[in-house]
Amino acid sequence: MLKICGEATTERPSKQPYIFKEQLFQQYDKIQALDQDDEGNMVFKVKSNNDDKIYLMKEISLQGLPTAERKKALKEVSIFKGIKHLHIQGVQESFFADGNLCIVYEFCDSGTLNKELRERYELKQYFSEDELMSWFSHICHGLKYMHDMGIAHRQIDSRAVLLHLVCEDTEGVCLKIGAFAKAINVDQRTVSKKKQSYDEKYE
Repeated sequence: MLKICGEATTERPSKQPYIFKEQLFQQYDKIQALDQDDEGNMVFKVKSNNDDKIYLMKEISLQGLPTAERKKALKEVSIFKGIKHLHIQGVQESFFADGNLCIVYEFCDSGTLNKELRERYELKQYFSEDELMSWFSHICHGLKYMHDMGIAHRQIDSRAVLLHLVCEDTEGVCLKIGAFAKAINVDQRTVSKKKQSYDEKYE
């Protein structure tokens, strides 16, 4: 039976504006090219020369991008920099190198939920009720935290959920929400007004 990973701390991100640091690209050694994300950006498995840990690095080419697309690329980091939650993939840092915006993420060692679903389908292995309830709770915890922070993900599917087998002080699989390219900050006052209007309409 898989255990639900422990309750996460709900630290609020720093209110200070995010500052991109100019860093040497050589701080990270590329181990493996994994794939392209939904936006066509290359994703690599890398090792840090500072702490010897494994991370995920996404390279977003800014050369020739229209201003709107550049802002979209920078938004992903500005929204999630400083977010710390057990069920949200952490953003370690970001920097510019060779005309690319490089975003370094926490590495989740077991791929996406989509990959797990396909593998189980091919092997005809079914999920237990305990697994489903545990994994569902992980996603709900992560989403609730994002919503409390005024962040709408807008792209939750099996490819946006990552599996991590090593979960501190717990046993089993820890699910983390990733793929933040379409996330936006939401004005909580607007959300409250829309909810109130909806409640009044269907009372």
